[in-house]
Amino acid sequence: MNAFANTIARSPARLPFAGLRRHSVSQSAASGGARETVMTAANLFASLACAAALGLAPHAAQARALADASAADMAQGGATGDQGAQGQAQSQAQTPRDQVFAIHGQFTSVLQGVGGFASPYVADNSLDPHEVDVTNDVTLYLGLRPWKGAEIWVNPEIDQGFGMSNTLGVAGFPSAEAYKVGKLNPYFKLQRAFLRQTIALGGAAMQVEAAANQLRATTTANRIVITAGKMGVGDVFDTNKFAHDPRGDFLNWSLVDTGSFDYAANAWGYSYGVAVEWYQGQWTLRAGLFNLSKVPNGTDLESDFGQNAIVIEGERRFTIGGRDGA
Repeated sequence: MNAFANTIARSPARLPFAGLRRHSVSQSAASGGARETVMTAANLFASLACAAALGLAPHAAQARALADASAADMAQGGATGDQGAQGQAQSQAQTPRDQVFAIHGQFTSVLQGVGGFASPYVADNSLDPHEVDVTNDVTLYLGLRPWKGAEIWVNPEIDQGFGMSNTLGVAGFPSAEAYKVGKLNPYFKLQRAFLRQTIALGGAAMQVEAAANQLRATTTANRIVITAGKMGVGDVFDTNKFAHDPRGDFLNWSLVDTGSFDYAANAWGYSYGVAVEWYQGQWTLRAGLFNLSKVPNGTDLESDFGQNAIVIEGERRFTIGGRDGA
């Protein structure tokens, strides 16, 4: 006992407080910070009790310093916990939740005409001079997210009107809103009805903004996208953000899609099929299988892929002068 007492006497401020430790608290563990602070205070009181039992209480200045340190630990733990909770809440607030449903609508009217022109010959499929025609369509874009990463879209539409010369007589026709099935009275068509599933594969997080036929979502740069149902081949392939949608940019058929791209479609430009896209870094590989129409540009589509089109596309994205490609 004398040897133990002499040892304590030589180091009165260290041995009884050997169990006292300072703890750091990460911002992501607010509750852990509180527990660590409680443990620190408990160690302090236990050390004081031990010193009192041995008759070796520390000097008053040391006791006050240790008490202040414990109080600072407690304050820091609480503040750090609060900061962690606030940081987590701010992070959640800055990342919008995936959109669950959407309703968009669009009305498009295109008026086109042609004056007189010289023509060395005239036939049934020629462009007639001195003509003015108009097309009208009203479309709804209805979207729903049934589960994470999935989207269901349907596009009911009412069409009416004619293209010039019933959409004949020009190779690159000046209006992609004109079909070869013009009618004087409005008629209803379900142009799209498809399911899209996005599977994140990792990489940088990215935000997909909301648009017609696209729900807002957070995914990753590397991903797989599967689309199946009734759609346009151009919804997936040969996309270009500057010239791809006649309802928002250029009208000419040869500018909406590549002029030589004679894809599978009925008279309105839609087909049944499935497409898979694989995004990896700056590359994207796409492949799709689609039904052909029974008659070219006809109203009826094959239903069993007896006549079909297989489309394969590779894309490499570039940046020139800090500007992304189309």
